[in-house]
Amino acid sequence: MAVGKRYFGANEEVDDATYKKSTRVIKNFFRLVDAFVPSDALPFLRWLDLGVFEKEMKKTGYELDALMQEWLEEHKMKRKTLIDGKANNAGKQDWMNVMLSVLDDNPKLSDYYD
Repeated sequence: MAVGKRYFGANEEVDDATYKKSTRVIKNFFRLVDAFVPSDALPFLRWLDLGVFEKEMKKTGYELDALMQEWLEEHKMKRKTLIDGKANNAGKQDWMNVMLSVLDDNPKLSDYYD
């Protein structure tokens, strides 16, 4: 659970549309990571875009970026609503919370990122 999302389990309320969108985008990402792209081996074939990999990679990249942005905004909203974030959420730190804490703790980094 890198971002604190759980899409299965006995007591979980699952939004079906969000679940399908998230799993589709992540599956497409890993499918494209594993795909053999001829232009990687033979660069002069890039202009052909055999198998329309480049177009599909761009589309998946935009979808993955939107999904991550949505998760980031949710985490920022949760952090703002907590009165004492570190005390109340000490046992529930996921990867995204840790990364946001690093940005909060290091003022040099927070100058570069939103």
